Amino acid sequence: MPASAQSTAEAMDQYGPLVLRIAWRVLPDPDEVQDIYQETFLQFHASTAQGARIEHPKAWLCRTALNAALKRQQQHRRQAGDEVPEQVGDGAKEIEQALLVQKVRELTADLPDRQREVFVLRNFEGLPFAEIGILLQCTEESARANEYKALQKIRAWMDGSRRI
Repeated sequence: MPASAQSTAEAMDQYGPLVLRIAWRVLPDPDEVQDIYQETFLQFHASTAQGARIEHPKAWLCRTALNAALKRQQQHRRQAGDEVPEQVGDGAKEIEQALLVQKVRELTADLPDRQREVFVLRNFEGLPFAEIGILLQCTEESARANEYKALQKIRAWMDGSRRI
């Protein structure tokens, strides 16, 4: 097995579940989540096959998966407008919560890149700021500041004023 294929297989074994979770937090469709998973590892394989040395594969994979999922989400929003997603469940509370989560996902796509990355990793993945800093190659304080700014913007947007 060539070194790049072995490297990709090892990365898939070690980080595959994480890549799936990240994509799943952004995209509700299982088929699209699988597409993001495949795209992410194909890009990883192509990069390593071309001789690129990826020093932090976990960070590289997380960032690549997150960016691909958010890009796909933005494409859907442009194509479909602001349609309300089809909901499963009978209770009004479950529907309201699902709509709120969908709205936050939509608003997250409009955040600046770094704020969006930190927000998703912190609030959808539950990662601590120290790990987010390592993944995104920034300080823990920078990660905290970006999440704070993202939360301010999302709260303001939810209150109806999309200026900030």
